[in-house]
Amino acid sequence: MAEKSVEEKIVKAKMPWLLVIVFSAVVSSIVTITQAFTQPISVARSVYTLGIAPCAIDFPMASFALLFMLPLLRKIEFLRKRIDMELMTYLYVAAVCVSWTCNQLYCTEIGPYFADRIAYPEDTLEYIPLVVAPPTSAIEAWLRGSVPVPWGDWIPVILWHWIRHISIVLLMVSFSGIIRRSWIDIERIPFPHSIAAYELAVVSMSGRQKLLQSKTLLIGILLGIVFQVPIFFTYIFPWFPDIYGWKVNTCGTGAWAMPPGHSLAVIIGLSCIQKNPVTFAIMFLTPLRVLFSTWVWTFIYFIAIQVAWYQGYYTGLENYGGCCRGYFSPSPLWVPPFKFMALSFSGGFTALAVIYLYLNRDYLWQTIKVALGKLDPSVVRELEKNEPLTYRQMWLLFVAGFVLNMIVYATAGVSAYPTFVMIAGLLILWIGMARVAGLTGINSTESVDHGNTFLRLFVWPTAPEPPTRDFMLTSAAAQWASQPYAPPYGFSIISSFASFRFASLTGADNRNVFKTIVIALSVGFLFSFITMISLNYQFGATRLSLLFPMTTEFRDRTGSPEVWNSRPGTEPLAPYMFAGFAVTSILYVLSARLLWFPLEPVGFIVGTSMLGAGLIGLWMPALVCWIAKTLVLRIGGSKLYEEHAVPFVSGFIGGYTLITVVAAIVFVVRFFYPF
Repeated sequence: MAEKSVEEKIVKAKMPWLLVIVFSAVVSSIVTITQAFTQPISVARSVYTLGIAPCAIDFPMASFALLFMLPLLRKIEFLRKRIDMELMTYLYVAAVCVSWTCNQLYCTEIGPYFADRIAYPEDTLEYIPLVVAPPTSAIEAWLRGSVPVPWGDWIPVILWHWIRHISIVLLMVSFSGIIRRSWIDIERIPFPHSIAAYELAVVSMSGRQKLLQSKTLLIGILLGIVFQVPIFFTYIFPWFPDIYGWKVNTCGTGAWAMPPGHSLAVIIGLSCIQKNPVTFAIMFLTPLRVLFSTWVWTFIYFIAIQVAWYQGYYTGLENYGGCCRGYFSPSPLWVPPFKFMALSFSGGFTALAVIYLYLNRDYLWQTIKVALGKLDPSVVRELEKNEPLTYRQMWLLFVAGFVLNMIVYATAGVSAYPTFVMIAGLLILWIGMARVAGLTGINSTESVDHGNTFLRLFVWPTAPEPPTRDFMLTSAAAQWASQPYAPPYGFSIISSFASFRFASLTGADNRNVFKTIVIALSVGFLFSFITMISLNYQFGATRLSLLFPMTTEFRDRTGSPEVWNSRPGTEPLAPYMFAGFAVTSILYVLSARLLWFPLEPVGFIVGTSMLGAGLIGLWMPALVCWIAKTLVLRIGGSKLYEEHAVPFVSGFIGGYTLITVVAAIVFVVRFFYPF
């Protein structure tokens, strides 16, 4: 009977094509506009945006804004009859995808191409063809503003980036569809953002009475508002007291940044201590073993680095403070004796992907046999009844995305071999990084300059001298690709899994969810790009937040030999990567086979990388949430956790994001009417 109802639902569910297209186009333009006019830039980048915020946690703010608007929209009779749980899911999914698509893409991965035209006009065309960035004259005009858009220069650029974007979307979304059943239905990876959003969505769809009944959720919302309002006021009104000391020694992630000369500076591995309560709220939804492993491995990290310091390594780091202490040289993240980013980032994420693929080889082979038509039709119907598309369709899209991506780079003059290595390497890394996001809710690896692992291993162990177009274009793409808020690799796969997880809670049709993801990611990028170009020519890029900074990051960061040769570790790189691979693999197997074994691989990666210690300080919320969650489960069991704790932290996240959404609107108003 249950099977029949599922089949009937699949047949009857209709895809609202036009609505999703228009909604994605409009929302992507709105998100881009709010980001353009939000000043100062540091605030816009980290918190007050309808894209993703805050830094590292990366909530898709447009989707949360939608959830808060639902009660108002459903007061309209025409809309109340049409916005049911199914349609709400599609709109939510589209908003998630648009949030990721619009956020900072132009000031990280794409922006440096444009900046290079100004910084190095004499030889910029040698590395960046006109299909990747317009000529120098076009960029000079968009810096000034108040001029018409030279669409003839921009159309080839828009098409190149859009087709590249679509190729990556097809690659990552189709792969997430292939392993959706494994991650969502079988493993039930939580994806904490989706859990929190679902709690808010249920209340939004049910009306005020349901909100008043959900007392713990309501209390959480109020506390989230109480926390955010004073911080927001300090940025709007300079005279408002900084109650939390938020504007002193605070990173964009909300972590306390250790100032130089502080008494704790002698703890060489310590960079910052995370204090943002919304980080604690999202990590409370993380599995206990991951929380325990994270703070334990960070303490091991601290001890190991301290011992190395006493032995003469990392001398001088005691003089540095700040949230980027992990970036300063000689950093234990990059140089001997540990090279932790080579260990836990390169080796760890690679192992998470490879070991998963190996342990689930029968599952993957089964999907391939279905695609090749080698299984009985009745078995195929059972396997595919709740899937986004047939396995044949998804594998064909996967191959098409891979091939199209290579063709796009070929049109820019990049050779096939480095392109292949770059795409394959980033796919492997992001399978691992998506698992971390799904288990911890931490969607940003904050590991820029480290996505070049496979290019370092198989193409350029050291930067070529002189640099080539192959090197410059693939290095720029690969290194930024370790951050999900920049290139489409990360936000495509994370928004896909987060959307499938949300749909599993609402009961929406996965086929339509898949289509919504592809449409929103594709349409959202196009309209965001066009909006960004139009705004810059109207107001001038130097006045807006859409392209910051106009620096030489294309050469001096991603293409710099100093950066390339040292990250994710100095040579030799391979032994450290394989050591990290081995440690992660052993932890993966032990934690899977021995239920009592307390340490698992995700905690090792988070606890010993830029995430846990080097920049974000996730060890503190991991420790606090491990204690709090243990007490909740010991005292009240799963009932207390599910009926009160989860709604409370979800409400806090909701209140936090509500003020963020309001603040984004206020900042836009202030741009035009200063106060």
